[in-house]
Amino acid sequence: MKDVFCEHMVKRQLTPMAFLKLVAIGALMLALPLSAIFIFNNFQILFLALAFSVWGGIVLIKQCFEEFEYQFTNGELDFDHIIGKQRRKRVLTVDTKRTVLLVPDRAEFAEKLAAVSVVKTFDFTGGSAARKSRRYVLVAAGQLGNAKIFFEPSEELLLCISKFARSEDFHVDERRD
Repeated sequence: MKDVFCEHMVKRQLTPMAFLKLVAIGALMLALPLSAIFIFNNFQILFLALAFSVWGGIVLIKQCFEEFEYQFTNGELDFDHIIGKQRRKRVLTVDTKRTVLLVPDRAEFAEKLAAVSVVKTFDFTGGSAARKSRRYVLVAAGQLGNAKIFFEPSEELLLCISKFARSEDFHVDERRD
């Protein structure tokens, strides 16, 4: 049998809290060298403070940018969290054969979602209200109970999942933009 592989990446929108972090980091990057000038009046300390603030600022600014990658391989859907395009962490792996429900995140499916008991909820979306029409909700049975997962799959990823999912409640949205 031929292996089935599909992946899709979603960038998370900059949240207001992340924006405030960026502003605070920028202010600290300016304040540290300026305080070294006024307090110590020494250019060697100024150079060290400037180098430290630039290095620290770059490291901290990269932390504010996040992405999610969905990888589907032979019935397993992996959700990875990527921070600053450098650090990758596998957050969750779902066996799509244990899928209870996969529906678009719309009001017409709210009753079906409410009928399913959920132990844990994960949000792997980009966070943009403009892309809400692309959001899907996957409910998968796990060892400790059901998990509700919000994500934004591509058409190709949905097609791959549909080949392996055993759920009767699998709805592909025809109205996607």
